[in-house]
Amino acid sequence: MDRSDGRSASSLRPLSCELSTLRDANGSAVWKSGGTTVLASCHGPTAPRQPQALADHTSTSDALVQVLLPSSFRHISYEWEVFLVNVLTSCIRLESCPQHSIIQIVLQIPSNDGSVLAACVHASVSALMDASVELNYLPVAISCVINTPTETNNSDKQKEFCLDPTLVEEEQEKSGSLTMVVVGAEEKCTQMGAIHTSGIRATVQDIMKCWSMAQQAASAVTTFWRLALTHKHKQHAQTLFAGVINS
Repeated sequence: MDRSDGRSASSLRPLSCELSTLRDANGSAVWKSGGTTVLASCHGPTAPRQPQALADHTSTSDALVQVLLPSSFRHISYEWEVFLVNVLTSCIRLESCPQHSIIQIVLQIPSNDGSVLAACVHASVSALMDASVELNYLPVAISCVINTPTETNNSDKQKEFCLDPTLVEEEQEKSGSLTMVVVGAEEKCTQMGAIHTSGIRATVQDIMKCWSMAQQAASAVTTFWRLALTHKHKQHAQTLFAGVINS
């Protein structure tokens, strides 16, 4: 499959992450993957402000994770919100948060050029890290488009798999997308954390093929995260040092 930007099937688009972009949030991040941009803000852990939220939260003493997507994604917002809540709840160390507290992630999507759900995962996790929320692991989300070019033969050999698809690649006829969350991408032994499919009934062979490609690409995301956090800490240290000098 020839890609318009010249990437190979297993290549990711350039990544960018800016932390602490909002002042009125405990943590925030702008995550960019190619032409896709997601802004995430983290509020909490805090006590529930609405009685209904507290009533819904009485069944457990653990912190509760909420995800809010923009109204423009209302047609798929509930499905994505459930997926994101499950992924984030699994990776957050809930026992370190105050009992019955709420961690709310608010997402905005200024630009959509494909692989938005994966970018939402990464922006949310970046905002959590910026808010100093303790995590069990870093979930890496990799989107894969599966294209079936022929109608007469739908065998796996005829299918084409491309990671981090653009919006044009996702909207191609006879194609569907699969977003996979990889756990423990920095170690050799990785696990499959969650799967979300759209426009396709993925076979076991499809999932395993995407899994093989995602494993190889996931380490690049965790390496980029490490660099982004290191850059933030260096900037913070330089700001503190400049404040001491000026005082």
